[in-house]
Amino acid sequence: GSGAIALALAQELQKRRQASQIWASDLSAAALALAAENALLNHLDQAVIFLEGDGLAPFLALDLELDLLI
Repeated sequence: GSGAIALALAQELQKRRQASQIWASDLSAAALALAAENALLNHLDQAVIFLEGDGLAPFLALDLELDLLI
């Protein structure tokens, strides 16, 4: 709920200068707020998009094409 996995992945990809678009989701609005705050504190707020929803629902609703799902 803190965004740790998405933010760690974003940070590593930035270090390697690899272009990426990272999306993360959580059912809890409070967890998403914390994740967004952590992204801002780590200068990753432009690297990760946070969505609220249950499981894959937020991604399916946007009809996203994903290369990798963690």
